[in-house]
Amino acid sequence: MIRTIILLTIIIIVGISGFVAYNAPDDILPERRFDFSLLDLDGNSRDISEWDGKVLVINFWATWCPPCIKEIPMFMKLQTKYADRGLQFIGITIDNSRQQVLEFVKTHKINYPILGGEDAIAVSEKFGNSSGAIPFTVIINHNGYIVSRYLGEMSQDKAQKLIFPLL
Repeated sequence: MIRTIILLTIIIIVGISGFVAYNAPDDILPERRFDFSLLDLDGNSRDISEWDGKVLVINFWATWCPPCIKEIPMFMKLQTKYADRGLQFIGITIDNSRQQVLEFVKTHKINYPILGGEDAIAVSEKFGNSSGAIPFTVIINHNGYIVSRYLGEMSQDKAQKLIFPLL
C-alpha cells in the first residue's frame, strides 16, 4: 500500500512538472539566436553561423567606452583559456571609425574576432538592447539558444558564473 502511494505521488509530481514545463509562457522559453552578418576589420562579411556549435559570448562595445575597455582583458584571458572547450568571444563594435578600432585592436592585441559596421546597433537592439547602452553582452549556448543578456560591465565572477556551466 505504501509503495502504491509513493508510486502514485511520483507519477503525479512528474505529470505536474511536465504540464508546467509544456505550458510555460513563451517569454521564459529559450530563444534561438537569429542570423546576422557583419564586417570584420578586413572588410569581409562574417556570418554568425560560422561559430555554430560553440558557446558564444557576443560583446557590444566601443573604443570610447571605459567600462567596455575595462572588461576586454578579462574576455581575452577567458578566450585563451577556454577556446579548446568551445568558447568563442566575438566583439561587435559600434564605433564609426574603422581605423580607430583597428588601432585599438592592434594596441591591445585582442585575440577574438571584432565585427562592426552600420548594422551593429540594429543587431544589438535585435538581441534585446532596447536602451542602446554599452557594454552589452549576449551569451549563446552551443545549441544556438540565448541563455543570458547582460547590460553593463561584466565582472570576472559574473562571467564565470554565466559561461562555465555551458562549457
